[in-house]
Amino acid sequence: MSTPTLESLLARIDAWILAQPRSIEERLALPSTKLGGLPPALATLFGWRDGERGPAGLFSALLLPDYEGMWRAEVESGACQVRFLGQAAARLLDHDVFIGGETCTREPSPGAKAAKLIPFVSLRSPMEGAAEDEDDFDEEGDLSGDLDEWLLCVDSLQERVWLLQYPDDLDERERFVPQAASLADFFAPLVARLEAGAVSLELPADELPEDPDAEAARTAKLLVALLLQQEVIELADDVLLEEVADRLESRLLKKPRTKAVEAVVAFFDEDPTIGEIYIDPEGLQVIVEEFI
Repeated sequence: MSTPTLESLLARIDAWILAQPRSIEERLALPSTKLGGLPPALATLFGWRDGERGPAGLFSALLLPDYEGMWRAEVESGACQVRFLGQAAARLLDHDVFIGGETCTREPSPGAKAAKLIPFVSLRSPMEGAAEDEDDFDEEGDLSGDLDEWLLCVDSLQERVWLLQYPDDLDERERFVPQAASLADFFAPLVARLEAGAVSLELPADELPEDPDAEAARTAKLLVALLLQQEVIELADDVLLEEVADRLESRLLKKPRTKAVEAVVAFFDEDPTIGEIYIDPEGLQVIVEEFI
């Protein structure tokens, strides 16, 4: 039996969603209209839904059974949090690699060709609380070994699906583990499980969204850290990431969501803690929308 097309699989997910509580669909973002430069399969995926607002949604229910056991065996931080990324975050988090047959590496090898790994799902440990001594980021805003994250990616050469595993020991190299020959092959068993009623949306307590203030604090810190890591912004002299995140937090709580996005974009343009910004407002808005 041939594998269904990715388009038909996504249509079957839509049919399933129609029979579910409206809140499930509301967690999924609208389709993206900015799909240029993506591998065709990812353009199809993000043209269906441009990510998911926060963790603990449909993709967590679909993927957690397959990855939580592997996560707990490899990562000491405990709970695994799953999130379907949108295309803006995917472009920021892409990785330059070399693909040769069924092998993916950081370094070139005979017969291997340069490619990009573009993520569509993140698996990470939730940040606990908002203590001032939290050390998930260093003073420059770079992720430290204390924040574990893996990425499910599609390569730009063969469009295979890979799991990018960052090691607990930062002296070791990350691992690229093949997952499926295509996005259609990846989604086919998930959709079959969904239609068979074998997917539970009654998620464990540590996967449920936290109160708005705690969620805003975490989102502010992650957003600032990502923009620093990707060299989209620079902080003003002697300013720490935590100071910026604290000042940003209240803007993330504005309602409706469009007001929050507008306020966050304005913050990076106007706030004195931001030394430099290297992206236009339209590009920044696309990124911000991924985090709210």
